[in-house]
Amino acid sequence: MNKLAYTALISATLIGSGCALFNNEDENKLPERVEFNEHIRPILSDKCFHCHGNDPETAEAGLLLNSFEAATKNLSKRREKYAVIPGHPEKSSLVERINTDDEDDIMPPPESHKTLSQYEKDLLAKWIEQGAEFQEHWSFTKIADQTPPEVNKEQWLNNDIDRYVLNKLEDKNLKPNKEATKEKLLRRLSFDTTGLPPSLEELDRFLKDNSADAYEKMVDHYLAQAAYGEHMGRFWLDAARYGDTHGLHLDNYREMWPYRDWVIEAFNKNMPFDQFSTEQLAGDLLPKPSLQQKIASGFNRCNVTTSEGGSIAEEYYVRYAVDRTSTTSTVWLGLTTGCAACHDHKFDPVSQKEFYEMTAFFNNITENAMDGNRKDTPPIIHVMNDQQKKKDLALEAKIAEAKKVVPHNPKDPNFLTWAQKAKTTKPAPAPNAKLALNFTEQTVDIKGKPVFTIDKGKNSLVLDKKAVLETTTKPDFEFNKPFSIGLWVYGEEFSGAIVSNMDNAQYTRGWDIWSTSGRIVLHVINEWPGNALKVETKKAPLKPKKWNHLFITSDGSGRAHGIKIYLNGRTQDFRTNNNNLSKTIKNKKPLYLGGRESQPGFKGKISDLQFFEKKLSPIQVTSAYGEYPIKHLLSPKKDKNAENKRVKELYSYYRSHVDEASLLADKQLRVAENKRNNFLKTIPTTMIMQERPTPRGAYVLDRGQYDQRKDKVEPAVPAFLPDLPKGPGNRLTFAKWLFLPDHPLTSRVTVNRFWQQLFGTGICKTSDDFGSQSEFPSHPQLLDHLAYKFMNEGWDVKKLMKYMLMSASYRQDSFVSDKKLEIDPYNRLISRGPRFRLDAEMIRDNALKSSGLLVEKIGGKSVKPYQPEGIWNAVAYSGSNTRHFKQESGEKLYRRSLYTFLKRTAPAPMMSNFDAPNRETCTVRRERTNTPLQALQLMNDVQYLEASRHLATKALQTQGDNNDKIKKAFRKVTSRFPNKEELIIMSEVLQAHHKHFEVNANEAKELIAHGESKVPKDIDSNELAAWTMLCSQLYNLDEAITKE
Repeated sequence: MNKLAYTALISATLIGSGCALFNNEDENKLPERVEFNEHIRPILSDKCFHCHGNDPETAEAGLLLNSFEAATKNLSKRREKYAVIPGHPEKSSLVERINTDDEDDIMPPPESHKTLSQYEKDLLAKWIEQGAEFQEHWSFTKIADQTPPEVNKEQWLNNDIDRYVLNKLEDKNLKPNKEATKEKLLRRLSFDTTGLPPSLEELDRFLKDNSADAYEKMVDHYLAQAAYGEHMGRFWLDAARYGDTHGLHLDNYREMWPYRDWVIEAFNKNMPFDQFSTEQLAGDLLPKPSLQQKIASGFNRCNVTTSEGGSIAEEYYVRYAVDRTSTTSTVWLGLTTGCAACHDHKFDPVSQKEFYEMTAFFNNITENAMDGNRKDTPPIIHVMNDQQKKKDLALEAKIAEAKKVVPHNPKDPNFLTWAQKAKTTKPAPAPNAKLALNFTEQTVDIKGKPVFTIDKGKNSLVLDKKAVLETTTKPDFEFNKPFSIGLWVYGEEFSGAIVSNMDNAQYTRGWDIWSTSGRIVLHVINEWPGNALKVETKKAPLKPKKWNHLFITSDGSGRAHGIKIYLNGRTQDFRTNNNNLSKTIKNKKPLYLGGRESQPGFKGKISDLQFFEKKLSPIQVTSAYGEYPIKHLLSPKKDKNAENKRVKELYSYYRSHVDEASLLADKQLRVAENKRNNFLKTIPTTMIMQERPTPRGAYVLDRGQYDQRKDKVEPAVPAFLPDLPKGPGNRLTFAKWLFLPDHPLTSRVTVNRFWQQLFGTGICKTSDDFGSQSEFPSHPQLLDHLAYKFMNEGWDVKKLMKYMLMSASYRQDSFVSDKKLEIDPYNRLISRGPRFRLDAEMIRDNALKSSGLLVEKIGGKSVKPYQPEGIWNAVAYSGSNTRHFKQESGEKLYRRSLYTFLKRTAPAPMMSNFDAPNRETCTVRRERTNTPLQALQLMNDVQYLEASRHLATKALQTQGDNNDKIKKAFRKVTSRFPNKEELIIMSEVLQAHHKHFEVNANEAKELIAHGESKVPKDIDSNELAAWTMLCSQLYNLDEAITKE
């Protein structure tokens, strides 16, 4: 459908954040007093520290500029040569080198592609002239209470925040803006606390309330909403790198949403930030941890993981530890410690050794390096409500009761009598197979040119590894039904499939028995490798050039624990490589002998191939082998320990296969255990942390290489920060360390991010880096004031948020004058109210809420709303269980964006287009771009077209004339009434759309058909289409997607 051109309603300009602090050079006028942290450190860090920072081993010319002692030392052994001579810039080689025109001598060197402005050169010279005083980095100093500065305009102040802001403004001869209109202020407040626009009822209530505390009442109202936790949680989940898939290789589904819901609930309960942090870093290590505390520990299970074939376990253990250390450092310390994984940090006082000492806190959990491509990679916990917990306790009680029926008693007289007679007992006959292949020319029909032989009395089929033989005679196995396979194998070469039933075209659907260098491998596959079971013996029991009796049984659970592998009647230990089988293994292919469909694999002979549609017991397997399974246990041992072991094993056999009471009790126990296992399959799980009983150990890794270990290290923290409190070297002690009263970073970093949420940019713009590469804070005393207040008022997040929201600084109008645009282009001085584009989730949620489509349900599994077809297919492996995107329906289409399923390798495009991260890594500062694609999405995406149609329906159902209906629609989208000129424009636009659809009725029907919600039958389609187009234009207004 050809859309009409948009009217003057649509603005193309959005004011975003920039890179400059503010215009502070004042026409190159140098400050009277040069401060190292504010003026000099940013220059050195950006232009010099790469070669002259903290690492003595890489310092060029032996010069370090990280301390007074290093910067002022003699650099030559033969003569006096100083980079910095305090009080004498004319004698300092640093000043000489930055001002020379000689390309061989100038600093920074040309190949660095960095240059100093004349203003920066003059600053450095004046700093040396004033004594070259160094200061401890601003963020590493102890947080102290501040004395608010004196200001002239006292009547403007609401709280002490305003003193710090106004003090800076008066220094620049600027005045703060007046307070925003009530409509704009409430819209800003609503988005900043709930991520949603205010309702018309809330707007009307606020507009009518002329009391002095009207605004404060609305602040309290929004902070008490359940949507507050969702909004605050969304920022935190960026930092936690929460996602619904593993992130690497197959990128399979991961069940972690209970952690997401814990975060939401914690914010809504206003959990103190120290407790909030401790439970996430070490909830599992707290005394008698609750279910919720264990769920919270999932913070450090949100990292991306893999189970790709060929991956090296140790490499990924290192990767995970590095990721967890780097993430924790970013979130709580605001430091880029990951830069020290390969060498000492170039800019910050963090050595490589100290980095790996920090990793020692996080590399000591019981997880496997390979996630198994399963949703619930251990360690996990089942998340039950009270009713489910009650049922589970009842099922556990039945299991315990079943175990007590026949207690273990090796001195049972019945057992002792049986043991004496066991020598003369013959093994029970093997059961009859459902299907048996006796390899003779007369008894089996094999396609190709089979060669039959008799070897040691066994009718055998010769397999030469040149061709795969096949027969239509095959078993009818299914993944969720028990089965058993037995055969005799004589191998000259073990490398590939021995027998198989697989369909290559269906991603090797089916099963096979495989051998690799004498190890026995079983594959049972729906789609490889995403939906498959693979187990492999730990040792290589198959002996070449010798007949081996191979037997495999499955209990029909589809899980590795239900598999048993036997060789010559004895069970074999195996490792599990894949364990996520959940769909059919049936195919229409024949039974292949000596390989897979077109892949010869085995050279040797096979005999007596048998298939059973049940799980054979160990005694039945040994009977099939032809040996009494307890033959080796019937003769007493002289050694006491050996004899005790023999009796124990013999008694175990007696209980499992002979004693009727035990057999009945065991059967009842298995029934009870199966009932609980089936019940647990219906319960959601979440991945948690769990400490190993013995530490894995941490090592300095040469250049960060996982296999290049150097010195072993113990858990510790960087020396420039406070010492660890007394306690074991674990995550709980580390969490306590973060909240020591003299810790300089945790509170600063945290309050800075909360400020960033409200004002668009942190007081320190580089909210992800408080180290030497950080930008100096716009208001350093204000940052410390907030940090000190946060620490000393119980780490109360809602109290801190209210404090900032109540300030006059926050409540300013966002209008920018020419003077302020020149002096404070990026609003770093807070000379006006915040104004910037809403985040991706807020834009979509705004459309859902204002149109009446939003389903305000808290928590639960992630949902899959509309998105273009084929996006997942383009990046997915064939075996991935997130290969195909299946859109959901009903209320799941209209949940808040926080709950949208996040596939890390292909995030929802409606989110990515507006700069939402893919959550592969920790993000505490989103990018904010404005692109044509964003406008195209708002105009054409089905979610926004449906919202437009729904808003149009609401408007048409409003009492009054067209002007009343337009006002309501406009107000729902923008939270204000339109002025007369806007009302005229919208009326003209609506009329133009009416005329268009009167002659293009099919286009009208096509337009209003977008989306799954029902189209009202009592509204004319042309009328609804015209209003839908008007509402679509409203959603595309700059005002609709901007907080101002």
